[in-house]
Amino acid sequence: MGNAETLISKIVFCCVISVNHVYADGPVDDHVNDLLAHLDEYAGEIAWLLDQVEGILKRYEDTGFDSEQPETILDHWEAVKFHSAIESNYIPLYASIWQSLFAVKTALEIQEPVSVVRNELETLKEVLWQSLGAIKLARLINTSPSPRDV
Repeated sequence: MGNAETLISKIVFCCVISVNHVYADGPVDDHVNDLLAHLDEYAGEIAWLLDQVEGILKRYEDTGFDSEQPETILDHWEAVKFHSAIESNYIPLYASIWQSLFAVKTALEIQEPVSVVRNELETLKEVLWQSLGAIKLARLINTSPSPRDV
């Protein structure tokens, strides 16, 4: 390897190890480090989020497409603490949630029939509640006595 390649490799390495993680929605709050204490709050946020998306779908069904409606779905998701909790701790679930959010958003944008949008919304509901369930399951696993303790 030449001197230039070695220098570039060292610069890239230094950049990689010195990067501070910044999340799209700002710094992470303390609730992220204590997920289990916030389960009820997260459940309330999921219910609120789904109510917001249901409202968007209802307006779509009643009055047709409004170009601002789909984008607000993402805004609502980014407004809840559950978002940063999942983003920080459960990356595979985070990806599934975003896929479902975009499926609903895209179905609205391309003006799919209401039944198609509703199907995407049902998938989003499943993914959100399963994600909360995963956190609850992790709580059970982490608080259960190990075989050595019995």
